[in-house]
Amino acid sequence: MKNILCLFLLAFATLGCASQKGQMIVFENIQVRYDGAHPQQGPNAYIINSEERLKGVLAALQLTPRLGNPDLTAYLPEHTLIVVYGGIRKTGGNRFHVTKILQKKRELVVRARLLQPGPNCNTTSVISHPVQIIAVPKNATKHLALDFLESIQDCK
Repeated sequence: MKNILCLFLLAFATLGCASQKGQMIVFENIQVRYDGAHPQQGPNAYIINSEERLKGVLAALQLTPRLGNPDLTAYLPEHTLIVVYGGIRKTGGNRFHVTKILQKKRELVVRARLLQPGPNCNTTSVISHPVQIIAVPKNATKHLALDFLESIQDCK
């Protein structure tokens, strides 16, 4: 009986620790390209559960979809979309991607990374607006947190 109680306590403690870190959520990267002119510095993330919210976020960020982008509204019946916006960047060559999504209680934590070109990189002199849109399984989560890391990539 004592061994069973110890196993139960160990399992409970392990479960408690796992819930502190959060459960990883599988997500699908949706390949989209936008032309934008929004003055918002960013970075920011937006959770989208409806067609109206999608239109509102794209309009607020002044993002115009390029020809050949997938129909994002087709994802909405079964998925929640997350738009991760990297803000205005003064050069091309920025690489932006979501690395992980964690479910922590009723909050989704989106971990994203932006690799900026270093001083030895050849870049275009153009303002860019890195955006990534991902789809996660539909859920009732209304809260979103962005864990954003910027780093410089040397091109030697």
